[in-house]
Amino acid sequence: MTKTSDQWVYGIHAVEAALRHEPDNIQALWFVTPLTNARLLQLQQQAEQLGLPLNQAQRAELDRRS
Repeated sequence: MTKTSDQWVYGIHAVEAALRHEPDNIQALWFVTPLTNARLLQLQQQAEQLGLPLNQAQRAELDRRS
């Protein structure tokens, strides 16, 4: 989600790009739980290093929010 437009960005590649190019525009990241995908774990670690808020939810909850 960005600060200016409350826009959701989904997908590993899109989130990677946002973390790389626009980390200041990210309000928080949401991850599906349980987090077992190695690439998602890397994204989570990168977001933690940037000091971004992290949230986890079941897939059904994330689908509902999208």
